[in-house]
Amino acid sequence: MRAAIALWRREMIRFGRQPSRVVGVVLQPLLVWAIAAVGFSGIFRFPGVDQLQAAQFFFPGIIVMMLLFNGIFSTISVIEDRQAGFLQAALAGPSARAGIVIGKVLSSLTVGLGQCGLFLCLAPLAGFNLAATHWPLLILAVVFTATGCTLIGMIMAWRLRTSSAYHALMSALLLPGWFLSGAVFPLPAGSPLGTVLRMNPFAWMVDLTRSAVYGSELPEGLEDIMLSVPQALGYLSVLVVICGLVSLRQVGGRHG
Repeated sequence: MRAAIALWRREMIRFGRQPSRVVGVVLQPLLVWAIAAVGFSGIFRFPGVDQLQAAQFFFPGIIVMMLLFNGIFSTISVIEDRQAGFLQAALAGPSARAGIVIGKVLSSLTVGLGQCGLFLCLAPLAGFNLAATHWPLLILAVVFTATGCTLIGMIMAWRLRTSSAYHALMSALLLPGWFLSGAVFPLPAGSPLGTVLRMNPFAWMVDLTRSAVYGSELPEGLEDIMLSVPQALGYLSVLVVICGLVSLRQVGGRHG
């Protein structure tokens, strides 16, 4: 844990010394949400939920997007650290190997929690009643989502040698995964395509986050096309455990 805390502190110092990233943490989700809400406001319709607006539907998906990008930015530094020689030095001590994984997760989670806290201040503008929000479940959703995204990024970054390769894989897998998660448009229900799309881990993250943000006021029409909270939480738990074991095995194998 001392190795993990030391690496977490290093990541936080690095984050604070990157003004563009700090500004991006605040402005990126706001701009994406505002542009999407305005652009789709005139054409967005959800069958059975007439009062649902585009700004409200997109809001939980933007939270997942924030945590996804935090995971990407946190783990791409693995490639940079390898090129700079820091990673090889960190791997010299056996305790530091697990600390690398834990430190990355903690740093991503720290930034993600702060970012989500700021973004949730805008929830009333999207039509959410924060008094109805299930806050313990929302915190759990953020923790599991941030951890899962960071571990997925860690698995990818550990095997890649250049940042350009990481960006290419991110564009081919992670971003399409988010777009097909139900964050931008409702997933079809009761069809083979809908069943396949619900196997997407990002769909579990979006469903769990959406259930938590709505809380007791989740519209019945939305609930009918979403995974239940126990299902989404169970799938995410399995994902985190598997990705965590794979990450630890990679780092322990010293392929950095």
